[in-house]
Amino acid sequence: MQAFSCPLCHEVFHVQDMDIGHDVICPHCNAVTHVPDLHAPAVNVQQWRLPKMAPDGQELRFVQVADDGQVTVRWNGAAEARAAIKELRAAKRYLMLQKKLVKEQMRQIREQFTSMRRRQGSMLRGGGTIGRVVRTVQGIARDAERAQLANALAPAETKRTRLEAGIAAIDALILDIQMHELHST
Repeated sequence: MQAFSCPLCHEVFHVQDMDIGHDVICPHCNAVTHVPDLHAPAVNVQQWRLPKMAPDGQELRFVQVADDGQVTVRWNGAAEARAAIKELRAAKRYLMLQKKLVKEQMRQIREQFTSMRRRQGSMLRGGGTIGRVVRTVQGIARDAERAQLANALAPAETKRTRLEAGIAAIDALILDIQMHELHST
């Protein structure tokens, strides 16, 4: 039996050993997906990276991360399942730290934008026809600045979304391992 997450809906489900290397239908979203030919339970997590070493400098024993982001978890019995869950929780803490750094980067970008906006002051008021023209030009300039802010935040927002997906996938995998061990005892 192998734990596998659907690459479309990211829900974790079990596949039989005879399904390894074949296409299966996700029971949650009905998408057809290929189960990789591995000798261990696996979850495919989109484009996020984990360190290949544990925080204490030892190599991860139960959780392995391929260069393409494929996470493989191996365990045999309750004791190894608990150790695998500990490694997954450490991986989750790593991703949460990365997310915190990305959020700080986004905060700094927003802070720069706010500081610039405060230096500009308020838009011109009154002035009849000339005032309307000036306000229109100021509005266009501010719209362009907001677009620049959105463009500056987009890569960080994408990275944050990927990290959140990785955290959710780890949570699902931990829950799946716990449920598998619960049902096997």
